[in-house]
Amino acid sequence: NNAGTIRDNPLSAFDDEDVSAVLDTNVTGVFNVTRAVAPYMISQRAGRIVNISSVAGEKGGRGQTNYAASKGAINAFTRALAVELAPRKINVNGVAPGVIETEMSAAVRESAGDEAKARILLRRFGRPEEVAAAVLFLSSEVSAFTTGTAFAVDGGTLAIAGMPRIRLWGIQVPELSDGATRRETREAIQARAILAGLLDTSVRCVPTRWDSSCRPKVMFSATVICG
Repeated sequence: NNAGTIRDNPLSAFDDEDVSAVLDTNVTGVFNVTRAVAPYMISQRAGRIVNISSVAGEKGGRGQTNYAASKGAINAFTRALAVELAPRKINVNGVAPGVIETEMSAAVRESAGDEAKARILLRRFGRPEEVAAAVLFLSSEVSAFTTGTAFAVDGGTLAIAGMPRIRLWGIQVPELSDGATRRETREAIQARAILAGLLDTSVRCVPTRWDSSCRPKVMFSATVICG
């Protein structure tokens, strides 16, 4: 089940067609196709059903309430159907892609490419063939012991969703020699903060003010960012 569409907009700007088009294609379409093929699989007591979901079903995004709702529904549908069909030897799984290099994601990749990549552990967009490989796996006998799951092909997007990235304000740095260079000082600050569990490694440490001996007085901006 691969048919899907998007109609991105803030919730208050949606019209009825924006909502119905996404839900009819992304959810009702999956119901209709699956209802058509399930009886044949049940009769032969064998089959593989793979539904294409999205990381949006687990991780919300601005302007995507209709799309996120549809993909969250597919995840729930997949789990419920897996329970229903397991006694008939039919496996049901989903594949949840992240941002993939397709026509559907072109606008996002062009308008927010660097920002989007910053939220992906592997720092790149996925390729269609990588999603296809997951579908092939779930359609094959190699995945015979896998059912009811949403297989994420997202470069690690969901792994860091909601992880706080902390920038600190006004931390004092002890025990630095007068001859410490700015680079050495910055690395020492970052190392101490990481060891203290205060700072995520993905956050840049850039001191904002120095005294005459290259000791930082005030460092970092005061921000906590989640996601």
